[in-house]
Amino acid sequence: DTTAGPTDQWDDAADSDGDGYLSLAELTAAAPALSASFDAMDVDKDDKLTRGEFRSWNESRKARVNTDD
Repeated sequence: DTTAGPTDQWDDAADSDGDGYLSLAELTAAAPALSASFDAMDVDKDDKLTRGEFRSWNESRKARVNTDD
């Protein structure tokens, strides 16, 4: 998924090599607290996050938080 669009917490500076994806190392450097969730985010298990994978994970996380209220 190469769909561009607004996402929460994905700063273009986090993609340090500019390839359009986030590796575990890039995610860890940019948002250490999220690195433990990398495997859950990486749906296709190619060791890189697309914006779509990140957006889907973030939306599902928000939905879980909202239903827990």
